[in-house]
Amino acid sequence: MNPPSPLADPGPLAPEVGALNALLRTELAAVAAYSQSLTRFEDKAGRSDLRTIRTHHEKAAGVLRELVANLGGNPAGDARVDELIAFAPSDQTRAARPDEILDAFRAGEDRALMEYERVLEREQTPDECRFAIRSQLVPWCHEHIDALAGLATAHERP
Repeated sequence: MNPPSPLADPGPLAPEVGALNALLRTELAAVAAYSQSLTRFEDKAGRSDLRTIRTHHEKAAGVLRELVANLGGNPAGDARVDELIAFAPSDQTRAARPDEILDAFRAGEDRALMEYERVLEREQTPDECRFAIRSQLVPWCHEHIDALAGLATAHERP
């Protein structure tokens, strides 16, 4: 598949392209956050789970890039600062404890799920996009939330 030209114009689908690009930026923020956190879980339970979640976010970003391109838009290249903060612990230092990181990830996953649901509620969202979101992206969000809840239990404060 050839990428759209930088001058691509999605025309009447511009609002949908914008909504999908917002989801894409959220996924890119998640990839960055999970990648950065893996060093905090060295030799700790759950590192494998966090890698799996990061891989899901990478794949979700790929799905969203393709959907944006199929609608004639230009896929977002990176996340904005506000989207990066959504997946960061309130203490944004490298000293954040694993339980704080997991809490931040859980909150980020909850927000991402709400964003997917908002796009699904839009009447203009094309069926191709609805199918991808319902069949793959939303189920991954639920998997992540469940996995993070299990990890949080394993990393509870004494």
